[in-house]
Amino acid sequence: MNMRKYSASSILRRMLRQVLAKSLFADHSTQGAVAGFDGDMSMQFPTPEAMKEFQRLTRALLGEGVAAGKMFGKDALKYEAKAIACLLEDTMAFKVGRESEVMLEALKHPGAKLFDPSGQGRPFRDWVSVPESSIEHWETLARAALSAAIDAEDQPREA
Repeated sequence: MNMRKYSASSILRRMLRQVLAKSLFADHSTQGAVAGFDGDMSMQFPTPEAMKEFQRLTRALLGEGVAAGKMFGKDALKYEAKAIACLLEDTMAFKVGRESEVMLEALKHPGAKLFDPSGQGRPFRDWVSVPESSIEHWETLARAALSAAIDAEDQPREA
């Protein structure tokens, strides 16, 4: 019997090739059904309109310490290396703080909901996901997320 040993990296490469092959040919008809990733973690790209607004927001907030970055492999706005907003397909999620006035107002927008990046019914309670249909509110929400991040930075941490 031939007992061939494989390195961990070769096993991981083989598994990655198999996952990529499945995701390239998978049926993506349910993609975007929830605010976040779908169950098979397929590739999700922002719409041109959403990407244009994300880029505009990045430029608008650049002088306030905000930079473009990544969160879960998706485009994000970051302040002090912490994500404050994340772009997924035609939806932007904002970290505005649980039970804040901004959160309560944002949830009133059509299609807005708590951000659930896993798609498994485990939403991030500080995050609200707002669809492109309310794109005119994204800048206000991005600025509120920035304010929440600055306020959290000023709060003393518990030991």
